[in-house]
Amino acid sequence: MLCVGILGILLFGLGFAVSGARGKFNVGIGVTPDSDHMLNRLVRAHGNTSEYAPFLALMFLLHGIYQPSNLVVGLMVAATAARVIFVVGLLTSVSVRPFHLFGLPFEAHAEFFGRRAMSIPVKWVRHIEAWQQSG
Repeated sequence: MLCVGILGILLFGLGFAVSGARGKFNVGIGVTPDSDHMLNRLVRAHGNTSEYAPFLALMFLLHGIYQPSNLVVGLMVAATAARVIFVVGLLTSVSVRPFHLFGLPFEAHAEFFGRRAMSIPVKWVRHIEAWQQSG
């Protein structure tokens, strides 16, 4: 469940960074007109992370109830690493974002295959619950 902790720290850390940047640059609401401004990059990274990290964490926790296979654990680690790489790419590069370009497709593939692999135990639980209620 280390991956869930990393995603949580990433999300809340970006939230604190956005709040600090708003105070530093004296911007209460919205963003600056410059799209490459650090505040804008922080807001973009935080917003994107807030869309993906909770769902990834939920999938990780749901699958962590069972004894996950090495493949699923590897997908969890890959998706977490890709999320971190994606955020680093958004925050560090101005025009060309190599980490961003690498992290996004990597994360998308890990999430796609992770959803497939992680949905199997949920189906088993539903079948077991239905069987217990019928008997």
